Amino acid sequence: MDRKLFLQTFLHSPTQVGSVVPSSSFMVRKITDLVARSTPSTVVEFGAGTGVITRELNHYCEENQATLMIFEKDDKLRDYLSEQFPHLPIYSDALHLPKVLQKQGKKQVDCIVCGLPFTLFPQELRDQFFELIYSSLTDDGALVMYQFSWHMRKALKQKFGSVELNFIPLNIPPAFVYYCKK
Repeated sequence: MDRKLFLQTFLHSPTQVGSVVPSSSFMVRKITDLVARSTPSTVVEFGAGTGVITRELNHYCEENQATLMIFEKDDKLRDYLSEQFPHLPIYSDALHLPKVLQKQGKKQVDCIVCGLPFTLFPQELRDQFFELIYSSLTDDGALVMYQFSWHMRKALKQKFGSVELNFIPLNIPPAFVYYCKK
């Protein structure tokens, strides 16, 4: 069901979904390891898709008594996520993160996991997201971002103090996972 829904969503909105299939277990493991490295008490996921990464983030957060918030713009994917994770807060627009945090009495988060297809976004929207991500992270916060090209490296290095790039060849398509610290 995950793969079918993911493919349907890609075909319907290719500029919002960066891949035709969900992330591989190799990529999910790398992302989860990088999240754990930052020892967060609050984790946010942008672009949760069918919840392949969400499942592992949820497991990590439950084991470590951390808070997890999910953002997914696509209505069908968001409904699917709500069925799979009824206990998690799932929001529609990642650009509303500051408002969501304000309602919860928080100012910032420790870790943001992001799979939004930035190379498909107009530059203005990309800049808006990078500013939102940077300002929403605590002083020692981390961004764990996965993309299907290394083209975001320069933009991330301009924004973050430390940028580590990890190549995941066993994924369709092969992926790059960035680990960025403020």
